[in-house]
Amino acid sequence: MMGHHEKNASCSRIGEPSLIILNGPSGVGKSTLLRRLLSEYHDQFGFSVSHTTRGPRNYEVHGEHYYFVSDEKFNEIVEAGDMIEHANVHGCSYGTSSAAVHKVLDTGRSCILDLDNQGACSIKEWLARHPNPPRAHFIVILPPSLEDLEFRLRSRGSETEATFITRIENAREELDWYAAHPGFYDSYIVNSNVASAYRAFCEATEVCI
Repeated sequence: MMGHHEKNASCSRIGEPSLIILNGPSGVGKSTLLRRLLSEYHDQFGFSVSHTTRGPRNYEVHGEHYYFVSDEKFNEIVEAGDMIEHANVHGCSYGTSSAAVHKVLDTGRSCILDLDNQGACSIKEWLARHPNPPRAHFIVILPPSLEDLEFRLRSRGSETEATFITRIENAREELDWYAAHPGFYDSYIVNSNVASAYRAFCEATEVCI
């Protein structure tokens, strides 16, 4: 899997907005790649803002990075049937509302969702049930090694020791899951170098413009 990158021909039709599902363990560099893509191609791609019950980090803005809500509010949205996927990650709830997705698709842009593998599985299930599903392309960003990921998370300096251990354990499980489910994703990108990873990311997303 490591280093593998391929395109899904079913996503190559031009003129129709698509869903782009972005996945990868915490600290792998998804946000860096995503911010650059949205900055350079904002007229072609939009970001689906997820709901979460975790608290915001110092740089995060409500409504831009996430909708930060209480457990009660999150459960209300789920019970109303307005989440197309939701999952519990690191003890906090995350979810994608159908309104957030259509807010982007209705502008004619492809909609990028930043999810974990639970969320990606839920999206595939939702697409299978949907009577007229949008096109979708699944991309996973991988670290060169688990040791490299540990170094990145340590360098970030935003984790307590307990949170760091939890994230590494979860990352190990995620990497094992990717290895056990080859072909689940349409594109596999190893982020050993930001410049080369970004080029591969652009190539993968081109199929969904």
